[in-house]
Amino acid sequence: EAGPDPAATPVPSGYNVYRSQGAEPPRLLNESGPEKDPRFEDKAFAFGETYRYTVRAVLGDAPPYLESADAEAAAASPKDTFPPAPPAGLKTVAGPGFISLSWEDGREADLAGFRVWRKAPAEEDFRPLMDAPVRETNYVDRAVRSGARYAYALSALDKTGNESRRTKAVSETARSPRP
Repeated sequence: EAGPDPAATPVPSGYNVYRSQGAEPPRLLNESGPEKDPRFEDKAFAFGETYRYTVRAVLGDAPPYLESADAEAAAASPKDTFPPAPPAGLKTVAGPGFISLSWEDGREADLAGFRVWRKAPAEEDFRPLMDAPVRETNYVDRAVRSGARYAYALSALDKTGNESRRTKAVSETARSPRP
């Protein structure tokens, strides 16, 4: 007994990829025409959302295309595990009784703020100066001792808690307050 004739099975000319979310109907993602490559990257998604994807084989060289039934749907819930870039342009200025830090703002849309790290003269490691990140691009450290040299570094945090690597440390010596 012979199986189906492979020559009689049509070969798809491409694929249409559909995505749905919640109760919404599936939406065609490749609107410019069927995908020739069976791999597809959805670049218009949001982290933390859940999507359902399905694919249909397409026959024909021009619209209207003949589509197969939906392939088995696959669910995806992308999670943000990517840290933001480290802050840039860290600068310090010493004044009477304080050291002021400033830096450039980050470019990430999900940036939550910055963590300021300090290493005092007698400390071996850097410690964060605050519990919550600061959103501003400057910080004034008033808890300094005159004549002591402090090292500072920054890290950036995004809204899902990913933290960048720290910047290269910069050092500054605290000046004496004016009498």
